[in-house]
Amino acid sequence: MKKCSVFVLDDAEAITMLTRSALTMYNFEVTECNDPLAALEIVKSRTFDVIMVDIMMPEMDGITFLKTIKEFPIDPHTRFVVLSSKKLTPGEEKEIFSLGAVLLSKPFIPRVLVEKITELLQ
Repeated sequence: MKKCSVFVLDDAEAITMLTRSALTMYNFEVTECNDPLAALEIVKSRTFDVIMVDIMMPEMDGITFLKTIKEFPIDPHTRFVVLSSKKLTPGEEKEIFSLGAVLLSKPFIPRVLVEKITELLQ
């Protein structure tokens, strides 16, 4: 059986490390990046089952990142998750959902993260 691939973009290394640890424990293949501009090149060159991005990052926020990669030839089965530690405005939430993403609050419980990703892939 093919491992499900998850791309994690967060400017906080601790979050990408925690996410990788939680997901690899459940047999997910994880690629991580802490720089949104470098992440664009990775996503452009590879296919992922799930792309998970932080909402607040330097140089490019998560919503802008998702809008940008939606212009790439992305697999239509790819799922999107936006991580946020801040209270979002109704406009931000609406924009996230209009991009086809689900929202997950930080800090998160690793088990809940794994459950959410598994649910998205079903």
